[in-house]
Amino acid sequence: MNDNFKLDKEKLLKKRLDLKEQFLREEISAEEYHKLKNELEKELEELERNKENIEETKRDYKHKIIHEKPKQDTQTNIWKYTSIILGILLIISISVNIFELNKSNSDTTITDKTKNDNVPPQNTNTNRITVSSDDDPSIGPANAPVTIIEFSDFQCPYCERAEPAVKQILGKYKDKVKFIYRDFPLGFHPYAQKAAEASECADEQKKYWEYHDLLFKNQNALDIESLKKYAKELKLDESKFNKCLESGKYASETKKDFEDGQKAGVSGTPTFFINGIKVVGAQPYAVFEQVIEQELSK
Repeated sequence: MNDNFKLDKEKLLKKRLDLKEQFLREEISAEEYHKLKNELEKELEELERNKENIEETKRDYKHKIIHEKPKQDTQTNIWKYTSIILGILLIISISVNIFELNKSNSDTTITDKTKNDNVPPQNTNTNRITVSSDDDPSIGPANAPVTIIEFSDFQCPYCERAEPAVKQILGKYKDKVKFIYRDFPLGFHPYAQKAAEASECADEQKKYWEYHDLLFKNQNALDIESLKKYAKELKLDESKFNKCLESGKYASETKKDFEDGQKAGVSGTPTFFINGIKVVGAQPYAVFEQVIEQELSK
């Protein structure tokens, strides 16, 4: 947990430094700078609070164990302390999962400005939900027995962390899974909306997935100029791409994705639906595999 905390804190501090450099280079206005800086400060505070809560839980249980009066019955004491230890492990495990999945509004969150970041750390919900796939980019055969729809945000760190599991799924279940990517740009991610629109512009030139991978690889650089640079790297028709991006041609398409996600109960990213079964967060590959195998066995 400490390693993850340090890593996430370093990322936020780097974002703050990058933001300051953008301001000094006059790439953003003073108003925008202070707004984004305040959001980063709140994320850092939330990160610290989560760490303190976990540490406090550990201290409380440690104190309870040390000061618990021993009983005469040795066997009873063994069972008692075993139960306490198991309780500690369960509490810490749950706390770490919550911390990892929902520590800040930059990862998984409710999409309004209440900053409620308590997305349940569940793996799956076996209730099936009807989810529209629209006409969004997909990989896999149309008649595959398993359809996976992901609602994601190109600026969300946890969406990027889920990518290896997605690629592993596509590698193993090639002709058995159809994977569909839908946009769910969170409001407090200032670059997510345009990144989503840019990916649709790349799709016009049959380079969606290559562009998709570049965006996740370069999450710290999703400004307009960077989005255009990635199009150039992929040898797209730059004039056509730039015109598409600047016109906001796919703003309504992205908005529809977002609205469809809300109708399906999506409140944070990433959220997956495997044949309608909801899986929330950057879960390990084994979680996805279990649901897919269950569907294939029917």
